[in-house]
Amino acid sequence: MAHRKLRLGLACMIIIITGCAEKDELTLPVRINLMCGGYFQGDIADPPGASYFQVLEINEICLGISKIEFEGERELGGNISFETAPGTNFPSIRLVPQIPQMNVTISNFDIPQGSYERFRCDLVLKEISSELLHDNSYVDTIAAGLFITGEFGQIWWNKEEPFLTDSVHIVPFEFIMDESTSLYFCSSLLNDNSDYILDDDAEYKFILFFDFSSAFESLPYYLFENAELSDNGLENKLIINKYVNREQYEVLSQMLNNSLSMYIK
Repeated sequence: MAHRKLRLGLACMIIIITGCAEKDELTLPVRINLMCGGYFQGDIADPPGASYFQVLEINEICLGISKIEFEGERELGGNISFETAPGTNFPSIRLVPQIPQMNVTISNFDIPQGSYERFRCDLVLKEISSELLHDNSYVDTIAAGLFITGEFGQIWWNKEEPFLTDSVHIVPFEFIMDESTSLYFCSSLLNDNSDYILDDDAEYKFILFFDFSSAFESLPYYLFENAELSDNGLENKLIINKYVNREQYEVLSQMLNNSLSMYIK
């Protein structure tokens, strides 16, 4: 009887120790480097039967970040979620697409290791610091949380020589969202639809990605043809915000939301 009780006690101790070890494994921290990047150039759908095509090229993206909200769905150990403390001072971010594959660091933090099915990161915007912005009264007026500059071009083909152009019409382009906006990034599925396995022995990059290259193709060809150009006395400019060219603002806002994703390396 005594031997039976001893074996039973040892078995219970092994189960308890094993359970504690598994719990400890699920709390080990993994270092995350949260970054921002993207692809920024693409063609707009061609007008039916037209002898010209349209291009929208992004030169710069600036955004101010007030708060980060992060969540992950985990198979074991429970889901995780957190948001940064009020008043956290995040620097304004500037992305320059001319630099290939340039990713800018936003923040670093730890999450528990484990097998994750999905991640989501929300960026709550704030007014961009003035040193990142050009001298622009429109931006100053509406307290921009996201500011995109670029060029919109219409290029006419030569009717006799299909590989030559007759004329090119290009105007500066500005798209502005105010500081009350939030951007939502969700992780993309892996090629084999497997989970994301994060191990405490490694450090990971979570890249919040703007993918405009394919999103531009979904824009209606007439979108910018119907837009109102602003004239500052020196040049025409295509300015789009919730006060100017409202229709174009709504379409581009939806395109922007559709272009957001998260990649994990």
